[in-house]
Amino acid sequence: MVTTASGQRQKFNAKKIYRTCIRAGASRGLASEIVREVEERLYDGIPTRKILQLVLDALERHQAPVVASRYDLKSAMMRMGPAGFAFETFLAEVFRHYGYRALLRQHIQGRCVMHEVDIVLEKDEVRTMVEVKYHNAAGIYTGLKEAMYTYSRFLDLKEGHESGTCQQFDKALLATNTRSSSEARQYALCKGIQLLGWKYPTKAGLEKMIEGKCLYPVTVLRIDAGSLAALGRADIMLAMDLATNDPRQISRMTGLPQAKAEQLSVQARSLLDATLRPECRT
Repeated sequence: MVTTASGQRQKFNAKKIYRTCIRAGASRGLASEIVREVEERLYDGIPTRKILQLVLDALERHQAPVVASRYDLKSAMMRMGPAGFAFETFLAEVFRHYGYRALLRQHIQGRCVMHEVDIVLEKDEVRTMVEVKYHNAAGIYTGLKEAMYTYSRFLDLKEGHESGTCQQFDKALLATNTRSSSEARQYALCKGIQLLGWKYPTKAGLEKMIEGKCLYPVTVLRIDAGSLAALGRADIMLAMDLATNDPRQISRMTGLPQAKAEQLSVQARSLLDATLRPECRT
């Protein structure tokens, strides 16, 4: 049995490690070897964070640092910082790559009060209000309270449109970098709110959106805090941007030394080129 970040006990599932290694770009042989090495170190009640570290250490031993970076995607999003602004910016970039017009942190007057909407999405004449909940630690769920808050805000904006204070909103979306509770999912389904989070919706969760178009955050790279802050100030959130832009331009945008920009660019290209999908390769 393993102990999750939220304190629950579950049966160890080797297939999860194998499948995630494959998705991260490991060969079938390497994925099987990683599972074997992890199983040798298991004990009853082992925390899932310890299993993650065992996997990452094994990948490093097998000289697969790029695979390790991609395997560590969930933790990489938690390294975006203590506040949620960086995640909001990252999420807006993800939506833009899926054909949306994404506007960040918009102040919009509802019927009763002014709202700061984290992201406004527009696509095919449909306008969506996005409430973003960011967590920088494992085991924290987005719950019923956040779902109810999102719906209440959506209703005030809808009534605001009817009274002429703002444009129409057609949908509401609650997005998080972790998971939503069962109560939040039940309430959202009842009220017609969309949810987006880690492995939710099934087969269309946030990790699938990221992997589907290779939209890995810069935090998957080996990067120091100062460089990460500089990239954040320049709104450079995607490894793809580091891989495809001239390092001289990155240096000008961020204030980083050109040598550091070139180092990050090489890391980003290696990350994308290691994937099995041709569309990721630079």
